[in-house]
Amino acid sequence: MGGPSLWQSLLAFWQPLGSDVVSSDVFLPPGTGIGPALSLTVGRDNLPIVAWSQGATTGNEVYLRKFSPIAGWHELGPGSASGGGVSANAGFSRFPALAVDTHNNLNTPIVAWLDNSSGLPQIYVRRAVSNADLVVESVTAPSTGAAGQAVDVSAVVRNRGPVAAGAFGVGLFLSTNNTIDPAGDRLLTTQQVSGLAAGAQATVTAHVTLPANVAPGAYFFGAFADIGQVIDEIDEANNGLVGPNGIQIVGPDLVVTALNGPFTATPGQMLAVEVTVKNQAAPPGAAAASRVGVYLTQDPLLAPRSGTRLGFAQVATLAAGASQTLTPQLMVPTNLTPGTYTLAAFADDDSQVAESDEGNNNLNAERRIDIVRADIAVTQVTAPAASAAGQTFTVSSDVKNQAAAPPPQALGGGKLPPVQPAVAGTSGPFRLNFYLSTGGVFNPNSPPPLLGGTLVLTEKTGDGEHRQFPDEFRLW
Repeated sequence: MGGPSLWQSLLAFWQPLGSDVVSSDVFLPPGTGIGPALSLTVGRDNLPIVAWSQGATTGNEVYLRKFSPIAGWHELGPGSASGGGVSANAGFSRFPALAVDTHNNLNTPIVAWLDNSSGLPQIYVRRAVSNADLVVESVTAPSTGAAGQAVDVSAVVRNRGPVAAGAFGVGLFLSTNNTIDPAGDRLLTTQQVSGLAAGAQATVTAHVTLPANVAPGAYFFGAFADIGQVIDEIDEANNGLVGPNGIQIVGPDLVVTALNGPFTATPGQMLAVEVTVKNQAAPPGAAAASRVGVYLTQDPLLAPRSGTRLGFAQVATLAAGASQTLTPQLMVPTNLTPGTYTLAAFADDDSQVAESDEGNNNLNAERRIDIVRADIAVTQVTAPAASAAGQTFTVSSDVKNQAAAPPPQALGGGKLPPVQPAVAGTSGPFRLNFYLSTGGVFNPNSPPPLLGGTLVLTEKTGDGEHRQFPDEFRLW
């Protein structure tokens, strides 16, 4: 009654500890036996050690493995679970028993077993090879931090082996899980220890800076003794440890809170905008220096940054809650099609800052911008009715910029536009040329003889007035 459900529930509580230690050829005592087929104990580092008898009925050997979160079930010294194993007797080595020598802070496994290869039962005892055994006993670090922030980290390292250890390095790591893997985790710094006597401990401390590009989220600080494996140890797989509590990396959150631009602008001329960028993260989520991009788009419903980028403005480092207002002057591309555009700004346009929210960096301005081009027209040419070869005469021309004048600078979105470097639609410099034609029609593809010309530096839009440009010429 309820048997299968209970069994499934038990399976959920009991999960494999690494892969199988051994899957076949394990000695099983006949009948009731005289001792256990295997022995299991836990060392001072809280990692399990298992010993068992394995082999054919005439050649049992005692094998031993230890578990670590990184290496799994591994040999404790070369050959402890292969070949002749720990016993190396090619006889009836059975019924192993395990213990750990923990006096004076050691962590040295001892295994005993019964051998009957000579017909007379004999007891053998072996102790792990006399080497150092470096372990990290504790890691202390803050519970919160931010990318680019400096924090204090410390670790206690002990030599649990029976012999002294020479100089070695202790690596301090940032990990995404609760195990330290020097091959995959991010190394922040390495602290040197000059050496440790048997049973002795050392504390290493460091003022480390969290990487500027670390993504916000949950991490662990950890330490790994003997990074680079320069010390021969009893156990090479118990050198790493993480702190008991993780660290929450609080990321910055850059947003554009205000954007203001003009009513109109002209291709090929500068445009002034006012943009405010804020880091709305909670402390200590400081943001490194970044750039805000400014764009023009004819469809505000398109994805951010899909329009024409006018340029950037440099944003300084922003503490949590801080903001900065910038007033860059940016060039409107000369090939931009006239029309009505939306001004947009995008914080961290280079994606150099790892943020807690990467989806709120864009802001569209409330005020639309009309992009207008200059429209230069010659409205009148005045010249004498007659002249003679070699005679000097005066010709004048009326020129007007017929582009529509910008609307009055009324309040829009509750704020006046920034002061612009030029009136929208104003032309740049151009040359006004005069020609002598035998007909009354000017063909720009086949112009008549050129008399000369004058340079016009600029021409404003829609002021309702003609500008007159007189000049004197001599007929050839």
